[in-house]
Amino acid sequence: MNITIINSRDWGNGWMVSPDSQKSVIAVLKLKNAGFGVLAIEVELLEELLIALKDIPTDTLVWVNTYWLKDAKGNRHNVSEIVEALDLSFVGSYSETLQRLLHKDKCQQLLVAQDIPVPRHLIVDRNMAEHLEIEIKKSNFEFPVVVKPTNQSRSQGISIANNSNEAIAYAERNFNKFPNDNLIIEEFIAGKDVTCGFIQLGEQTMLLPSFIVINGLDCSNDILGEVHYKLPPDAIQQVMIKDEKLLEQIKREVPKIITALGIKGLGRIDGRIDQDGTIRFFDVNGMPGLNYPSSGIIQQCIQTYKTYAPIYVFECLIHTIVADSLMRFDRNVPTYLQENNLFQLTV
Repeated sequence: MNITIINSRDWGNGWMVSPDSQKSVIAVLKLKNAGFGVLAIEVELLEELLIALKDIPTDTLVWVNTYWLKDAKGNRHNVSEIVEALDLSFVGSYSETLQRLLHKDKCQQLLVAQDIPVPRHLIVDRNMAEHLEIEIKKSNFEFPVVVKPTNQSRSQGISIANNSNEAIAYAERNFNKFPNDNLIIEEFIAGKDVTCGFIQLGEQTMLLPSFIVINGLDCSNDILGEVHYKLPPDAIQQVMIKDEKLLEQIKREVPKIITALGIKGLGRIDGRIDQDGTIRFFDVNGMPGLNYPSSGIIQQCIQTYKTYAPIYVFECLIHTIVADSLMRFDRNVPTYLQENNLFQLTV
């Protein structure tokens, strides 16, 4: 059985953000007992991708590790959508879901429609930008507020504004840097950061809720930003949540979010705890990082299954992802994956 991993040459956003981090995933897939042949390709343009996919066997499992590719004319194309159009089996969510998750404004609207708690927010397009101070006053926001682009990941462009002048400056910077995005102006919640990774295997769903603890970060006056992705692995900790009231909220709300957004395989949902003890969810990631050992969902798995060697837990995570994908497309799941996945481990 073969797996083909598709990477963009600039290694932008995706499950694995560099060739080195991808080596760990490929090493697991190539384990003798797993029995996969793995081909990882880098493409810069759509035309290269189409050539690479032209003769791909239909029994190949495709792992798309990028959202977009441009064509020779500079137009942007959804890579997952192209793979789906070729009727190939693939890892993770469908392209419609991935694009929905990238558009944080549309994502939040869907969550609000399902009565899922989210921060109070204002969606700003370019036409509103000239009157941003008025719009903020009309919305009765109190400073500080969070300013962020709607279509980015890995905390790109996210800032805290302490007054109207800062909000306008951050808005202008984001509109210049991300010309295809709208903005979200969001209430700042001075509470603990919560993230809930989740993994599926057929009809089963595993929730992995944790507090995000970063050395030197005070959640009462700061937010997770781009700089935190550059910190060494030991600077960020995932402390698994034990509080029963928080766990009740997570068990109630996270499955609703997964269903509302149509997420398949795995993902990560982020939020903050407000002064009333309610988790308000503000971000959903359909391609959570798989960079061993530092990525959040990997650390959540390692912290959950502490009696197992970390590298074996990582192997079981990758096996679970692949096994779920094969099951979803009615493909045979190798015996080794059936016996060595997260759902077979004991807490």
